[in-house]
Amino acid sequence: MADQTVVSTANAAMVDNPLYLQPVSGDSAILYSAQDFRRTVSSLFPRAGVLNPSFTITQRSAGANFSIDISAFRAVIQGTSVTDQGSYITVSTGTVNLTTPSAPASGSRTHRVVAQILDKQATGTQYGWQFLLKEDTGSGVPALPANSIDLGRVSIAAGQASVQNAHITQTWVLADQWAGGLGGGAPVGSFYQTVGQNIPAHTWTDILMQGEEYDPLNGHSTTTTTSRYYAQLPGYYLTLGSVAWFTLDSNTTPGTIPLAACIGINGSNVDSSTNATLNTNLVGDTSVVNARPKVVWLNRGDYVNIRGRHQWSVGAMDTQAARADCRSNLQVFYLGG
Repeated sequence: MADQTVVSTANAAMVDNPLYLQPVSGDSAILYSAQDFRRTVSSLFPRAGVLNPSFTITQRSAGANFSIDISAFRAVIQGTSVTDQGSYITVSTGTVNLTTPSAPASGSRTHRVVAQILDKQATGTQYGWQFLLKEDTGSGVPALPANSIDLGRVSIAAGQASVQNAHITQTWVLADQWAGGLGGGAPVGSFYQTVGQNIPAHTWTDILMQGEEYDPLNGHSTTTTTSRYYAQLPGYYLTLGSVAWFTLDSNTTPGTIPLAACIGINGSNVDSSTNATLNTNLVGDTSVVNARPKVVWLNRGDYVNIRGRHQWSVGAMDTQAARADCRSNLQVFYLGG
């Protein structure tokens, strides 16, 4: 049988002109619509979302009142009013202040904050886009409107005098273009210990990390609660790391001290992340115990760390921090939301 074809100009389901064709001299111009270009955006960003990981919604910086500040913003927003509408790119270059409702007479209200496309060709009467606060009138959080992405919630209760950061919940996610990326603006990190730590026996202890290799979104501090990496975005993270145990007692022999390492979230051990073994080192040397790598879900503000435990009958043990090739460490990689 001869080769069979279905040409785009002969089938209504096929878009006539793939991007990007250019006619040769003498042929008619090949025209592309805005929808054609929005299809390109949709192809590059399968899921709509924010493009700048530093984006945030906060209380009014000039003094808290019933309004919120929305930081500089870049996002991909999927059109949902018509079939195959495609995705739009929106940009705000500075802080925008958005008014909120005042406190209700009783109870509390939770309002939804979104970024919404205005496209008269698809629906409505305007061209452009807007930050929009959808008011909770007493029936709960309003539904997500068409042609928009979710950014946050603002909770306001009776008697409240203003909107503070504690009343704002960030609900936005990154567009898929960022998911799984290393470095740049992605939420990833690599941390290590530079000062040996004294660990009591029979006690799970958070391992301090004073050194950083990379931390583009500043989820970790080298001076305060240094064991913790705080998630800057909600999503799935690959977490892994190890505890380097240091033996000082001259009577210690290999295979006599149970040692363990695990991953912790918000102070609790993660299921199936514990790895336990017996020490393999002589006095003055190191036994490295790797926690089992885990993919975990972290909400914004959750923290993850490496935890260690030993059962040395003599007493406390130290961790090894002097040797760069085998010191305690933690790595965190964002996989997507």
